[in-house]
Amino acid sequence: MAFQISRIGIGNRFAEGEVADVRGLAGVGFHRLAIDLKFIVDPHPAPSPKVTRLVADVTGPGNQMLGRAHPDPNHLPLSAYDFVHEQRVTMTFDLDRRRLEAIEDIRNGGDFQLNLFIYSTLEDTSGNLNQQQLQASTTVNQGVWVRVLEQLGFSRTLLLELEVPSSAGDPGLAAAVVQLQKAQNALIQGEYRDAVGACRDVLEEVSKAVGDDRVQLGGKPVRELDKAERLVQLRQALKNVTHPARHRDEVAANIDWVRRDAISIVTMTAAVITGLAAPGARPSPPPPPQAAEPAAQQDAP
Repeated sequence: MAFQISRIGIGNRFAEGEVADVRGLAGVGFHRLAIDLKFIVDPHPAPSPKVTRLVADVTGPGNQMLGRAHPDPNHLPLSAYDFVHEQRVTMTFDLDRRRLEAIEDIRNGGDFQLNLFIYSTLEDTSGNLNQQQLQASTTVNQGVWVRVLEQLGFSRTLLLELEVPSSAGDPGLAAAVVQLQKAQNALIQGEYRDAVGACRDVLEEVSKAVGDDRVQLGGKPVRELDKAERLVQLRQALKNVTHPARHRDEVAANIDWVRRDAISIVTMTAAVITGLAAPGARPSPPPPPQAAEPAAQQDAP
């Protein structure tokens, strides 16, 4: 939605503006949202008016307040010249995890409306200040918001700020990490069944990588199980939970996977991979094959 900054007098439009882009800027311990405003400034002979101040209250899903945005340094003043020209002003404000997660809860994998209530100050050629209240809005579609989350680094973390593991330190888990990234992407895009199903694929890859099939628990009492054996049981239980997301039988079709399901399961699955770095978390490797003993030489007759 476009908006206008006006000036007093005949042909009173000073500039027309609109939201051109929404971007994410990653910080150390915080996230910053950047909203790029594009202005088409009408011509005016010198001396010309100029916008000296812009500030915007930004609301998101449900028209709930997200923050107050201020222009980047050196982006103002917004000045008029004797020709039409375009000028961009980037407005930024900081977001914390709670607000990002609240947006995700309300967005629920879809698009959402971003609204700006803008307060501008126009200084005319006599130095008089004209304060105006303006409004702009833009629909942030799913693809744009997924890009913003990636730019913020939010897509690499999960609930409880659990870091999504990398396969760099363990090439054997590369396939599992690829599937986990698919699960995370599906979660952000609102494909909750696919997110849970990808977690099932993660667990299958983990089991192959660490050798769960070598662990034969049989009727071993629970209190006698070591750490690795208990974690095998945990992975098996999580497989059982995620199994229906990869099937379409009557029982599986009746299970409704919602966002909270996907968040908890993706988080637990990421924790399974992360936990493999702990001492004693993996089943013991099989013993190396023993070399055959050389046949005894017989004495010649």
